[in-house]
Amino acid sequence: MNKHERTQPSTRATRLGKADCDRYQFLMEQIPCGKANGISMMQLAIQMNMSERELRKHIHDARCAGYIIASGNTGYYIPENDTELLECHRRLRSMHISGLSALSAIRKQLKQRGIDPDGKAAHNEK
Repeated sequence: MNKHERTQPSTRATRLGKADCDRYQFLMEQIPCGKANGISMMQLAIQMNMSERELRKHIHDARCAGYIIASGNTGYYIPENDTELLECHRRLRSMHISGLSALSAIRKQLKQRGIDPDGKAAHNEK
């Protein structure tokens, strides 16, 4: 994957405004290519001049806009090959499934307490 390919978003990002595209493009320029070259959250936050919390949100937004950003034990990186891209997919899928499992448990508790988990019915706390 060449430098141009790695910083191009999916077609979904073409609906973004120029300011968002510029922010995400700057982020992508700070993230190294290849798992072996990953950058830590702390170092990336310093380079981006933002807190780690802001950085996590920024990375989440960039991913949702179609930019491919992988993470792992080596830090954040742009997948360099198909193997790294597949690892990125599996890691994000696993995190998503884990989050859904937690939501399912909470949803079950809400229903057991007679609370509509979708918030359609008002409920008075006692």
